[in-house]
Amino acid sequence: MINPEIVKYEGEITTDYEGCLSVKDIYGKVPRYTKIRIKALNIEGHQVRFKADGFLARVIQHEIDHTNGVVFIDHIKDQKDAFYELDDKGELQPLDYDTSIAGKGLFDD
Repeated sequence: MINPEIVKYEGEITTDYEGCLSVKDIYGKVPRYTKIRIKALNIEGHQVRFKADGFLARVIQHEIDHTNGVVFIDHIKDQKDAFYELDDKGELQPLDYDTSIAGKGLFDD
């Protein structure tokens, strides 16, 4: 997809876990729409339009956010209970916001 754009948000907003290579060792419970409609250009420069739902819709929203300078933590920065880390067993565990997130320079204003 070249210059993708979400033209319509549909369905419900659901919250699920996300991580990102741009945000090392932090995961979050992020609200996203369950269905979206997208327009973009294909490799030949022709406009394409399609619908996505479920996990694919979440992934596309996450990736289009990057094109707009947004990372998943920007969606949850005011929700202290939305941040997680992986423990030694690979299980997500809640992070203490005040000691692990606040003041770490994660959010640009």
